[in-house]
Amino acid sequence: MSQEVPENTAPAHPEFAKRFKTACDNYSQCPPMQKGRLVWIRDNLESRFNISVKGEAVRKWHSGIAIPRPKTLSALAKLLHVDDGWLAFGLESEVPSAERKSRLLSDDGAANIVVGFIQMSGGYCAFPEDGDPDWIDFYAILRAKQRKIMVCPYRDGEGDSGHFEVPNEHRNGIALGVFRTGPTSIDLFVLPSEWIEEFGEPRGPFITAPVKHSGKKCLMGGKVLMPIQNVVDELVGSLDRLG
Repeated sequence: MSQEVPENTAPAHPEFAKRFKTACDNYSQCPPMQKGRLVWIRDNLESRFNISVKGEAVRKWHSGIAIPRPKTLSALAKLLHVDDGWLAFGLESEVPSAERKSRLLSDDGAANIVVGFIQMSGGYCAFPEDGDPDWIDFYAILRAKQRKIMVCPYRDGEGDSGHFEVPNEHRNGIALGVFRTGPTSIDLFVLPSEWIEEFGEPRGPFITAPVKHSGKKCLMGGKVLMPIQNVVDELVGSLDRLG
């Protein structure tokens, strides 16, 4: 259910509508407005949070005619990976940025796995502090060289296709793609910035870099991504190429 105003008046919640649209635009798994966005939101609220809403209600949220009730709004924020206080009222989160980063790492686990590989291979890692850019997942210190690392989990698409979510700032560090190959195994890739820019699609703060897995190969735009074999050696090589 929604808190509604008559259709013949100006939208009562234009700022909420703006934040809602921003959250949708910035979340790569949310379809564009004319390609199933409202249905995707309705269906995911029901399947993931057991909250049943009508498509018309979602349309009214998007246009600012109505806002969700608190329980639904909280679920909507989780669905779109945004802070519920920001979505509801435009409030900045009171949780320190380092703690928010830790929560994000716990949510998908990918960055923690990569950190573990680097540390087991003789490298050292440090997590961002307050004031550091949000797109940095961690710093890798390898043979006296340090670079900003962004971890880009693979997201399933249709069939054998999917994508990596890459921050727009990928040229400022090393973008690592993480592809799960089994219950306890992954492939790890260095994602070349040139390929990201050539084949990727901008989506707010991220670029979706499309990939296709064919047999044991992972392809981006028909070009083969080679899995990392020695994480420290190959990351040091990436550092050298970046300068």
